[in-house]
Amino acid sequence: MPDPAELIAYLNGRLVPYSQAIIEMGEAQSQPAAGMYDAERTFGGQVFKLRKHLQRLYQGLEVAQIDPGMSLEEMEEATLAVLEANRPALGPDDEFVISQVVSASSTSPPVGQARFNVVVYCQFMDFQTFAAGYT
Repeated sequence: MPDPAELIAYLNGRLVPYSQAIIEMGEAQSQPAAGMYDAERTFGGQVFKLRKHLQRLYQGLEVAQIDPGMSLEEMEEATLAVLEANRPALGPDDEFVISQVVSASSTSPPVGQARFNVVVYCQFMDFQTFAAGYT
């Protein structure tokens, strides 16, 4: 498996190296923050029940009164773009866990811009850890 830091992530409207997105998320995590996330895995390189997962995420965001600054459809497009950008890294027996994170920004945004960071990223699924839960 390639180094996860070399994978591509979505950060506030653009595709960036995973390491850059993680730095941004880490800065936000150091602040008292609000946010939500969801994650889904792939089967055969395809995201499992993406629309249902995003509907659940957006229901939670609505209840928490968090505006991610993008529609559910745009989040779906961003998720699929991240999958496609990282698809070349998938080996024949690899799968991804793909996460969407909406977290409070660590900086004060300019007027009219979202107060939240949106990050979509994938990680290789660790089947050894996953399988241990079944034994």
